[in-house]
Amino acid sequence: MIGIRGFRHTAIVVRNLDLMLDFYVAVLGLQVIRRVELDSAEFQYGIAVAGSRARVVHLAIPGSDTCLELFEFAAVEAPEAVPPSNAAGYRHVAFIVDDMEEACQTLRASGLQMLSRPVALNEPGVDPNLLFMYFRDPEGNIIELNNVSLPGQGG
Repeated sequence: MIGIRGFRHTAIVVRNLDLMLDFYVAVLGLQVIRRVELDSAEFQYGIAVAGSRARVVHLAIPGSDTCLELFEFAAVEAPEAVPPSNAAGYRHVAFIVDDMEEACQTLRASGLQMLSRPVALNEPGVDPNLLFMYFRDPEGNIIELNNVSLPGQGG
């Protein structure tokens, strides 16, 4: 067993770092904690992409010791299409909010694509107070918002 002792970050490769940074800071309220530019041989070796250059920003998630990492590479491989919510592989990042209605109003005012309204699940083993919703960030990545922490998460 490896013995994982924490979760550090989730990374999103973006086409337009400035646009995405504006969204994640101004709309979602994340905070910039570090900016770096990477192009060293060690970086290229570590990500297994020769000749890579990237601008990287780490964003603090309020109430969490985890961060979101945005990468803007000098050359980006374009996906075939924006995958649907049920496509295999990494699919979304989820954030906890205090007020779902306020979050929905902010998203609507920002003109973002909401995939659903807040939904309550009436399923065994699911907190009856949980509301969740999906929307897409300005580059089409799926984000989930919900209002209840899992046990042991705090917040």
